[in-house]
Amino acid sequence: MQPNTYIALLVSICGPYVLAVAYFSFAHSQPLVGDLTRLSGMSEEEFGWNEAQKGYSESHNFVVTHDLTDYNKPYDIVVAGDSFSFLENTSWVNTLVEQTGLNAIVLHLNHVPLSDLLQHPLLHQSPPKYFVLESVNRRLYDRLEVLEIPERTLGPRKEINTSEPTEFEKREFSREVNFHDMENRLAQAIHLVSVRWKCFVDDSTCKVAVLKTKPDAPKLFSSKASSELALLRGAYRSRKHWNRRSPAAMRRLKQLTSYFEVAPDTDFMLLIYPDRLSLYANYIDAPYPENAQLIPEIAKTMSIPRLDLAFQELVDEGVVDVFLPNDSHTGGYANIVAGRVAVDHLLKVSGNVRIAQSH
Repeated sequence: MQPNTYIALLVSICGPYVLAVAYFSFAHSQPLVGDLTRLSGMSEEEFGWNEAQKGYSESHNFVVTHDLTDYNKPYDIVVAGDSFSFLENTSWVNTLVEQTGLNAIVLHLNHVPLSDLLQHPLLHQSPPKYFVLESVNRRLYDRLEVLEIPERTLGPRKEINTSEPTEFEKREFSREVNFHDMENRLAQAIHLVSVRWKCFVDDSTCKVAVLKTKPDAPKLFSSKASSELALLRGAYRSRKHWNRRSPAAMRRLKQLTSYFEVAPDTDFMLLIYPDRLSLYANYIDAPYPENAQLIPEIAKTMSIPRLDLAFQELVDEGVVDVFLPNDSHTGGYANIVAGRVAVDHLLKVSGNVRIAQSH
């Protein structure tokens, strides 16, 4: 092959790719900070939130871990949770710890199976005052179906917490809109080319769907694209089999609640986070999805905090960014409300919780 022919071939192959990277380097002038924008390649300029988010100055006012070996001393509260419990600066657990004065450890369900945590020797030697299972609506059945309840029951608590509720320092957060350097900007452009190309070639690889909201829907987001709703496609797919999976999952849940009912000093709380589809289903300009909401069904069988009702009340009051427009997680104020709802529920099941005044 002649050198000129080789160069021409190389340019014809690499040229469009280089041009695409260059285009996305300048067309997307803001870093992708939400998981929905990262997964889809959507623009942060259009889908990023623009109102400041309320949160805590400290990333976490409690222990967070993906490793069961880090659970190496007694805690007042043990939370088996998912990403909603791990949110930096805005986790609902911050409010729980703040308003009760109790210490807490949060273990990630994706890395520490609930069955393994329930078998942990320290959980039996020094049980917590509260054991919380937190899960997003659409993943709860996944986690319950594989649950194994230990035969050994929890004993009495040995440690009595005497600390008082305290107020943590809070602040407001703005979305990051500038790249740290050109290297990060180019890396994002390469990512965008890859995501957009895969989705163009094979629609089944697209992980995010964008739906219009109804003309009479309230303003849901502080983003420019406030009349559009981005959703994980998996949120739809997971619901198709709920009816078939429900009996087995509910049996496991009954076994789990019964396990803690006989514990002398440990109260159990199931905290189910609504997902975007369950909260916004009524506002989508599309047929109402099957099995949109799981929480009311479970609330018929046991007492649980009703985050679905609390979040719906926020929407009805005109609060925007209950869920962030660019992310599958809730906004800062919604998580503070979730923490308050959790505290109110614990007050019902255990009358000796000291509660700080809300600010």
